[in-house]
Amino acid sequence: MALIAMAVHDTKENGRTKYTKETLDSLINTVDYENHRIIIVDNNSCKETKDLLNYIQKHNDLWITILTFTENVGTAKAINQAWAHRQPGETLIKMDNDCVINHFGWVEDMEI
Repeated sequence: MALIAMAVHDTKENGRTKYTKETLDSLINTVDYENHRIIIVDNNSCKETKDLLNYIQKHNDLWITILTFTENVGTAKAINQAWAHRQPGETLIKMDNDCVINHFGWVEDMEI
């Protein structure tokens, strides 16, 4: 079992919502949700990303959790907040929101 943590800080200026969406789509399609969890920490992103994260959580609420900050607390603090939810025996994986994975089972490959 793994806990995958991803910090997100998308703004209109940095235009990163599209990358966050691609990363989330790839995680949804390549992670076995019966064995792993994802926690996304939103560091006060723009409305477009907030809407995306709300949609993701409503449709994947059993295995994707969204933690929301009202300010950008930085990647390290955000990831640590996610990892505070670790359950015994879970492997911890830090994910960036500009990475696309196409291989189903990559988490199990990493745990070997």
